[in-house]
Amino acid sequence: MNRRTLLAGAGVALTIPFAACLDGVAAGESDDGGDAADVDIPDSPSEYPVNSGGLDEFSPTATYEEVAIGSRRGVADEYRPHDVAVWNAAAEPEIDLRIIDSAAESVVHRETYAIPDDTALVVSLLQPSAYLVEVRVPAAETRHTLRVPCHFFDCNSSVTRIGALDDEEIRSSVLSTTAECSSAEC
Repeated sequence: MNRRTLLAGAGVALTIPFAACLDGVAAGESDDGGDAADVDIPDSPSEYPVNSGGLDEFSPTATYEEVAIGSRRGVADEYRPHDVAVWNAAAEPEIDLRIIDSAAESVVHRETYAIPDDTALVVSLLQPSAYLVEVRVPAAETRHTLRVPCHFFDCNSSVTRIGALDDEEIRSSVLSTTAECSSAEC
C-alpha cells in the first residue's frame, strides 16, 4: 500500500492525533433545507464559504464508509487529495451528499447515506479542482454548502470536517498541515 492510499483512507484518523500541527480556517454558516436533487449548479461557487466554523469537536467513533471521487491519473504526486468527512453526531436517519466540480460545472457525486450514529463518512476528492460540497439532513430540514478551493490540493494533508449535530445544525471546519508548497492549478 503506498503512502497516498494510506493517507486518503485514514483521513479522519490522521487529523485527530496531529491537531497541534494543524491550522483552522473560518467563515460562513448553514442555510435551510430544500431538495438537493432539485437545486441547480450555482452560478457563483466563490460565494460559498470554505467552512462555517463552530465545529469545536469532531470525534466520530469509527469510519462508516470511505468513498473516492475522481482519478489520480495524470495528477502530480505533490498534489494530495483533499478529504471530506461527514460525522453523524445526531443519529440522523439519512444524510444527502452532493459534490459539484465547479470547474467542470457537473455533479460528480450524489447519494443518500444512512450513516450510523456517531460515525463518519470519508470522501476523498482525488482530482484537483474547485468543488462545492452540499450536505443535507432531510429530517432536520437543514442544508450546508461549502467550497473546496483548488489551493487545498497541495503537498499538505487536509480535510473538511462536517458535523450533523444534535441541535439540528450542521457546522464545519477545515484542517490542514502547514508546509509551504505550491498548489495545483485548476
